[in-house]
Amino acid sequence: MTETRGRQLLTGQTSRVHVYDVEGRSARLVFESRSVLVEAPNVLDVDTLVLNGDGDLWLLPVPPPGTVLDETALVPVPMGGVPEINNDHVLDPSGGVGRGERPRR
Repeated sequence: MTETRGRQLLTGQTSRVHVYDVEGRSARLVFESRSVLVEAPNVLDVDTLVLNGDGDLWLLPVPPPGTVLDETALVPVPMGGVPEINNDHVLDPSGGVGRGERPRR
């Protein structure tokens, strides 16, 4: 039996991720799931988002306009031996996946 990790969607809930085009001033849906609660989206680069879901970090390729991806498009970020994470994990200033530390000023 696999242990449940991370926060989970409740019955009837849907998790969605939208991206916003600053120049075009428009938003579009890029991800939707009824089985995986994703949160804390961050931009890794122009083509990739980093999401927290099921207690792990995932990469999500940004699809072309008109395409909405589901949980099958999520690519796990290898983190062997790391315990369950929560949504305060963000990208670090060097561009890698960090552990929620704030950049030094």
